[in-house]
Amino acid sequence: LAGGSATTGLETLATVAIGGNTLTLNTTTAASTYAGMLTGSGTIVKEGPFNQAFSNISTGFTGSIVVNNSLFQLTGIGQINASSIAVNGQGSLLFDNNTATRSGARVLDSTPITLNSASGTFSGEVRPRGLAIRTNQNAITSETIGSLSFASGNNWLTGEASGTTGFAAVISDNFTRSNNATVNVRGRALGLTTGDRNQFRIGTTVNETAW
Repeated sequence: LAGGSATTGLETLATVAIGGNTLTLNTTTAASTYAGMLTGSGTIVKEGPFNQAFSNISTGFTGSIVVNNSLFQLTGIGQINASSIAVNGQGSLLFDNNTATRSGARVLDSTPITLNSASGTFSGEVRPRGLAIRTNQNAITSETIGSLSFASGNNWLTGEASGTTGFAAVISDNFTRSNNATVNVRGRALGLTTGDRNQFRIGTTVNETAW
């Protein structure tokens, strides 16, 4: 899926109206960026071995997202108000803040994310990514989400931060883990409080204490 524009005054000219249907994005030939808008309450399914990026604000889409293969990327001003996101198997989800145009509101603060053996890569890479966040800016850009569930299999959380004071974190309402599910975490200076660093943490105090 490609085309559209996130430029002010042009951002509403391209809209994919999903309604209550299922839109399957099968990126089989090359990475794509869609800069238009999405609306509806149905389901977006990401298939195919190449990255699919979204760089516009789609508050009108309130359905679910299922990432089965390669990368679903929110970049630029990209935002999508999905009610739930599932990342499965060879799929990966990236909150991308690698430009001066950043956002700490890629998804709703209440959007739950479920990982099922989430170990997908970015196209052209071999490193497992799963749920990922990155920044190359000297700024704090964190993403707050609903519950983060490790539902099955071996899952990955990955972060990148570069510059001198780049900080990128995923802050969840809670972590839940099903029996036999595991998680690997890779990032920059995990746990530190200064310099370039990443965090994946529970932001709700009572849930953090219980965990």
